[in-house]
Amino acid sequence: MFINGLLHQGKATMNHSWSARLGAMAVALSLGCAIDSSIGTARSAAVCLETVAPDSRGQPRNAAGQIRYCWPGDALCFCDQDNDCYALDGYVPCTSPTDAGADAGIDATIDVPRDVPTDTGIDARVDAGACPPEPTTTDNLGQPRNAAGYIRYCWPGEARCFCDSDNDCYSEVGYVACARPPDAGIDAALDVPRDVTDAPVLPDLGTDTGADAPSDVRTDTVPADLGGVDTGGGDLTPRIVIDTTLDRGAISRDVYGANLESTSQNVSAVRALAGQYPLVRFPAGDEPAEFLWSDNHRGPCGDRWTWPAVADLAATQGMGLILETNLIRSSPADSANWIADARARGLRVAWVNIGNEVWGDWDADFRSAADYARDLHAYATALRARVPGTRLAAAFGTYNEDAWNRGVVRLAGDVIDAVDVHWYPNHREYARAIPSEIMAESEAIPQLVARVRGILRDEAPARASQIEIVFGEFDCAEDPPGGGPSPGVAYSQWGMPNAVCYGGILGELLTAGISTAAYYEIQNARFGALQGKECEPGDFRIIRPKALAQQLYREHFGDRLVAVVPQNVPSYWSNGPIWWDGFAGSAPYVRAYASLADSGRSLRVIVLSRHETLAIPITFDLRGFLPGTTVRAWEIAGDSVRATNENVGGPVDAVRIVSRTLSVPGATFVYPVPAHSVTALEFTRAP
Repeated sequence: MFINGLLHQGKATMNHSWSARLGAMAVALSLGCAIDSSIGTARSAAVCLETVAPDSRGQPRNAAGQIRYCWPGDALCFCDQDNDCYALDGYVPCTSPTDAGADAGIDATIDVPRDVPTDTGIDARVDAGACPPEPTTTDNLGQPRNAAGYIRYCWPGEARCFCDSDNDCYSEVGYVACARPPDAGIDAALDVPRDVTDAPVLPDLGTDTGADAPSDVRTDTVPADLGGVDTGGGDLTPRIVIDTTLDRGAISRDVYGANLESTSQNVSAVRALAGQYPLVRFPAGDEPAEFLWSDNHRGPCGDRWTWPAVADLAATQGMGLILETNLIRSSPADSANWIADARARGLRVAWVNIGNEVWGDWDADFRSAADYARDLHAYATALRARVPGTRLAAAFGTYNEDAWNRGVVRLAGDVIDAVDVHWYPNHREYARAIPSEIMAESEAIPQLVARVRGILRDEAPARASQIEIVFGEFDCAEDPPGGGPSPGVAYSQWGMPNAVCYGGILGELLTAGISTAAYYEIQNARFGALQGKECEPGDFRIIRPKALAQQLYREHFGDRLVAVVPQNVPSYWSNGPIWWDGFAGSAPYVRAYASLADSGRSLRVIVLSRHETLAIPITFDLRGFLPGTTVRAWEIAGDSVRATNENVGGPVDAVRIVSRTLSVPGATFVYPVPAHSVTALEFTRAP
């Protein structure tokens, strides 16, 4: 678990349509030039203020490391609190200080902000005579969709084109689009991934104030949709279509895993919670590299987890394990003995981590990519000789470490079975940890996964399809201070914002085809689902809300993912930090994820709302599934977006799961999605 967020990168609030301005933006950014701010008009003949060079993501940075698509003081130049500057609509460039020649220190890779691919040339896999391969039109979010409703920023089979389990395709960094004819039925909006465009926001949703939701938000009767599906006349009804005939694949329960740290307490409350998970990662982020499986060391208070204790729990509960080796105190042969011991006990070892966050200098295992690649080869040889079939997951850093990441995959891609991503997108203290931004962080996952898969294809092309992505650690917020909380403060990590974010994370991971993930963590003073740690018992009556969101998926989501298509869902702009693979862009207030269970007889839906104060009526259209009139629901309920079970002097169950029953008139109905909520809905197929 890395916690030293040294730099927080914001992103400009650009209240304009990228689809209408991408071409002009690219020209302006390619020269990186300034405007006379005193008169607000273009200064095209002026010389740019400083030289910039592209970073690993293609973003132009000055010598101090600050992003410079424009310069402070320029007209139409927005600089955020991190002094990163972004050109707004109408910004006109100046002349490069080095004559924009070959030695200018900046090239076309910095012309477009991250996740916005260029639109020139033609990819070798696309026939120039059929470009684009099919017509598309933009939906209300500015996303290009084909006639079947699938998102198409690129097309299946193209280089640098990632298609998820919904058959929605997103262009990755380096994607080169073909030259589209003027009447191809698609405009520049195609070039912008789904979370970059501005979507319309319904005018009657009000302003998020953090106040309590209206008393009529939680209704027991869901009215029929008066307009139906095909209303015509430019219907802008917020709608979510769930098509149960479009199967998106099996759901792996290993995505509902958790981290169990060796320095957590081996006490009944922790054992009871740990036993609920299908998969546990252990010893879970051992940054000091202290844990050794053969030590049986119970710590200064005698309540620390040991390998025999974890093994007994796993055997009793039937849960799988991700075992994290120690690169300092152990060795390839010793680690092979550990895995052999686990197998001898009849335990399922899903993955073996070779070290923890070895790409970060806070981790005792920290080392260069070349050294780590040598470790991976040595461990692979020893482990597979002793325990054939052992699957290795290599450490994989954030995009700030992409040079390191690429080196490891290039040098060890022949022996690894997965890369282990640790994702903590919002490294902000309480004053800057904004609930609406935290709730939107899960929107970053499609592009994060696409970026990682792109690196695998680049650096290990022969084995890229065989190397999985494991999310070995994740959390959405980090606002409680390390030295202990300030009394009376409702921290987002311990409240509803984190629960809503978790509801989105699990849905997006499943949609992206991820089969293994483990949240951080079961018990920890800051990050735990339970309070406390070794020698410091917590109040075990308190369950932090993020664990409740994961519980909804474990208990109420199905085993086959099905297609979900949102239409006209209102959205908002999030300025969330992106420095640690976070999200900034337009986020829908409502997201839904759907699955089938009980051999198709049950439809299971998770729906979440990011609106802080108001319920949002959504028309649901179930296709291929006629439900009975009675629907069971389980909602994570909190009176406000800041609701929490601790540190504010309130009840220990202020945020809890509330069950209820709804009535629906048929396959099309309106459901007012409660504010700041995560809800599981279970429909039974009508006879």
